[in-house]
Amino acid sequence: MLRGADLQRAHLCGGYFRGCDLREANLSKTNITTSDFRDANLAGANLTGADWSGAVLSGANLKDANLSRARLVKARLDGTDLTGANLQGTDLRGAHGLSAEQLASASNHEKAILDERMLVSLGRRGDQTVARHGKPLRKKRAPQQADLLFTAAKPSLGDVLLMCGSEHPGFRPTGNFGFAELVDLGIEQLDDYFALCVNGDPAVWIMPLVRGQEVVHHPGPYDGLRLLADDRSHQQLWSKCVARFEKCLGVLAVR
Repeated sequence: MLRGADLQRAHLCGGYFRGCDLREANLSKTNITTSDFRDANLAGANLTGADWSGAVLSGANLKDANLSRARLVKARLDGTDLTGANLQGTDLRGAHGLSAEQLASASNHEKAILDERMLVSLGRRGDQTVARHGKPLRKKRAPQQADLLFTAAKPSLGDVLLMCGSEHPGFRPTGNFGFAELVDLGIEQLDDYFALCVNGDPAVWIMPLVRGQEVVHHPGPYDGLRLLADDRSHQQLWSKCVARFEKCLGVLAVR
């Protein structure tokens, strides 16, 4: 019986949870990829920011679950009850067995991230960029942006993940950088990038750079990091982040 359990940030990849009662459990930011959740009861559970890529959720009950910003890439969803589930920013690219009826039964389903094949098969229209980052703001001024460049050693994904207070078993940190000193900022991993959020919405984006270009699904090493804030109301927070990154990482800031 795991009903109401607090499993926040747990790493249980390849686990067997078939038929488990996980109602109202806190599963936020968990890494439980390629796990078996067939017929599990996850009603009302919190999966915010969780990575359940490749999980088997056939016949599972996700009614009223919070799947905001969760990754269900290539997950099996045939027969899954998504009634009332929050799909804001949920990455469903490559998911199997998802029907138009299931999707329509969820809340914020229009903000879920679907690949082109799914958009066609489900008879929907959408824009992956808008679903992932929100509609672009009409800006009168350029966004606040600073590229922080590493002049000597260059970090990889395992190093960068330390600023979120987590480690990935497949990407070990080198220990040569001060990313762990940034954990108090509350930075989260959102989809392919990282962000400092205000009231649940990204305020300052942190994006890895390779040869001056933003990269996704890239293990590194990275030439730098781009700190970006579209909204000028977050200028003070953005400036604080840039200063902290410069101090802790010893990087060169190019504005």
